[in-house]
Amino acid sequence: MIFSILVIVAILAVSFYVIRFFLSLDACGDIGFYYRGLDDEIEKAWKSQIYSGEYEGSLPSGIEKVCFGNLNYDSAGYSEEMTYLHSYADENKNVFLYPGAVGCDIQLAEYTIEHVEIEGFWCADVSKGKVSVKLLKESGDALVKLSSS
Repeated sequence: MIFSILVIVAILAVSFYVIRFFLSLDACGDIGFYYRGLDDEIEKAWKSQIYSGEYEGSLPSGIEKVCFGNLNYDSAGYSEEMTYLHSYADENKNVFLYPGAVGCDIQLAEYTIEHVEIEGFWCADVSKGKVSVKLLKESGDALVKLSSS
């Protein structure tokens, strides 16, 4: 009888662990889809002569901001975020999730996007799981400019 109860408890514990694991994979997928969507929109803008648009993507709960730019740039408005990001981030990347530990695997908390010009360092707030970024490319521009919405 006691053995049966132990087996049931063990099965329940493993079940909860497996469910939790698969739910965390969903968060990782959301981050990957955000990066992919942003890359695709930037690629579309970069190939255009003139482009003005906005990319809105979804991120899992717990991520408060998406930060863009160079971590070596002095940005007084985002000193808390920069201090936190310096603790784990690769300075060669140009997109960072804040806080990064929520970003599933810490490797997904930072990313490099190509064909962009980012002035300084700034963060876009995540509101209800959504974050927006403005994209602009004018005639004669070689790179797409990103700015906060």
